[in-house]
Amino acid sequence: MLERLTRFALDRPKTVIAATVVLTVVFGLQFSRITIDTDPENMLEADQPDRVFYNRVKKDFGVHDLVVVGIVDERGVFRPESLKRISRTTSEILKIPGVVIPDVVSLTTTNNVTSSGGLLDIHPVMGEVPRTPEGIESLRRDIAENPFLHEKIASADGTAVAIYVPVGSKDQSYRIASEIKAILDRELLPGQTYHLNLVLHENESAYKTRSAMDSMRTIGSSFANSSGWITRGTESSLSAPWTLPEATNRR
Repeated sequence: MLERLTRFALDRPKTVIAATVVLTVVFGLQFSRITIDTDPENMLEADQPDRVFYNRVKKDFGVHDLVVVGIVDERGVFRPESLKRISRTTSEILKIPGVVIPDVVSLTTTNNVTSSGGLLDIHPVMGEVPRTPEGIESLRRDIAENPFLHEKIASADGTAVAIYVPVGSKDQSYRIASEIKAILDRELLPGQTYHLNLVLHENESAYKTRSAMDSMRTIGSSFANSSGWITRGTESSLSAPWTLPEATNRR
């Protein structure tokens, strides 16, 4: 059987090449069905005892996955205009569906708990944007004296602040992070920069297709760049789509 197939391929090369191209195109149509799952939790089955226990602990203690936003201002974030933009940015983030609002940690949403005369004083870290140097200095002092806030919600040198945004579920993190990025691009001052850690459950169709295509290009170029390896590069690039039906059927 193998000998007959070999002879057929040698006797009818154009037919074999045409059939290969057609099959590659057919299998390549499966790109839209690819799901790229980068969540290490899914390495375990949903009913695996360790994962069940882990999920129960997260639920009991209200643990959520986070999108962490870092805002950097080399001129210093503790300026009225800078703090105003940060406050407005935080308010806009709270409007995003899927954000666990009570657990957002930021200058405007987190309480500063102090004690005085045997009484607890609970008030927001920044109830309103301070307008005077005295008010700004008081804000910096409150943060510096609270170990739960110092170097967590604002840097010691006053050039950066953080916003911790818990999300209701991982499959919403991509959308939420994208909306946060749009808010930051719109609200921050010129000269202010941001860093956004994306806690992604990457299942967006555009990302899926792009990643698959990038993989094919990488395979092909890695072989085709060397003289004499073009055939192997073509073979590798064509073989990638042939695996897609099997991969998608396992989902």
